[in-house]
This record gives sequence, C-alpha cells and structure tokens, in this order.
Amino acid sequence: MEALQLIVGFCVGAVVGIFYFGGLWFTLRRLPRARHPIVLAMGSMILRTGIAVAVLVLMVRGGRWQRLLLCVAGFVVARLVLVGVLRRPPTEGA
Repeated sequence: MEALQLIVGFCVGAVVGIFYFGGLWFTLRRLPRARHPIVLAMGSMILRTGIAVAVLVLMVRGGRWQRLLLCVAGFVVARLVLVGVLRRPPTEGA
C-alpha cells in the first residue's frame, strides 16, 4: 500500500506539472494578442501557482514527506518532458 501511495504521489506531481507548465505555455502564446496582457499574465500565474501549492500542501498532509518528494519529482519530470515536446519544431505537413 505504501508503494502505491508513492506512485500516486509521483503521478499527481506529473499531472500538476503538466497543468502548470502547459498553462504557462498557453499563456505565453496568447500574450501578444491579449487585450489586457497584464491581467492574463497575472491571472494565469495566480491560478497556476495556487493550484500547484494547494496540491503540494495536500500531498504533505499527515507528515508524508516521501509522497511530497515524489510529487515534486513528478512535477519536475513533467517540465522536462513538456520542454522537450514543445521545443520540437512542427513536422512538415502537420
């Protein structure tokens, strides 16, 4: 059961990382066309950071620092994967 909780912690971190960094990418792509770019940037940052912090706080409940550590690891892995995927140039014909 403990191993399952650790795996879930990593997966939750990965999902939050995809949400956080995917939201950042989405926001940066929209900024040049935004009517009120500061509102978009600040609103996105507050929303993304608030959700990420809330999830991290939930993961550490009960003194489960191992789960928090794996959650943060999943978050970082999601960033690395998204940077690799989003940096890749579009394929010809797509």
